[in-house]
Amino acid sequence: EGEDPFAARIVEANPALSKLTGLSDVVGRWRREIESSPEEFWFDMFARVVRTQVPERVEHTHLGLHRWFDVYCYPIGDAEQRRFAVIFTDITERKLLEIERKQRDEEFIAALEKAIAERTGELAESEARLRAIFESSNLHLGLLSPEGEVLYMNTTALKSAGKVLADVENQLFWETAWFAQTEQAPAR
Repeated sequence: EGEDPFAARIVEANPALSKLTGLSDVVGRWRREIESSPEEFWFDMFARVVRTQVPERVEHTHLGLHRWFDVYCYPIGDAEQRRFAVIFTDITERKLLEIERKQRDEEFIAALEKAIAERTGELAESEARLRAIFESSNLHLGLLSPEGEVLYMNTTALKSAGKVLADVENQLFWETAWFAQTEQAPAR
C-alpha cells in the first residue's frame, strides 16, 4: 500500500489477541483495515525491529483500547522476509495502580511540604518572639547546653562583660567572665 510506509499484515494470531484486545477476525488483514488499530508508536517500533533486527520491549498505552500493554517485539525468519512477532500482556490494572500510587505519593508530599512550611513559619515566629524578649531585657540572660557550654548570651550580658558572642560561644559557662568574677562562685 503506497501511503503506508509500514504495510503490516497479520499473518498469524492466537486466541489471546482477541481476549486481550477485543479484536477478532484479523488474520490476513492489513493494519489499516483493522478498527482500533494500534497508534503509530507501535508500528514505528515494529518497523524498527524489522529494520534493525534487534528485539525491543516496552510498556505503553494503546489509546484506542484504553489499556496498557507490556510488549516484546522480535524479528523472526530471515531479514529479507521482514517478519516479526509480538508478545504482549495487558498490564492496565498494574499501571492504573501505579498511577494511583504516584498521585497519592504526590498528594502526600505536597501535604507534608505544606505542613513543614507552616511549622517552619510557626517556629520562626516563636523564635523571633523569644529573641525579642531575650534582647529587650535588662537582665543578663543566656542559653547553655546541658554540658554548660554557652550557646547564646543577650546583648545586656555581652555589653557588661565587654564581649561579643563569638568570644564566649561554646565556652563552658564557669570559664566565662561572668561566672569567674562572681565572688561566691565555687572553685572548679
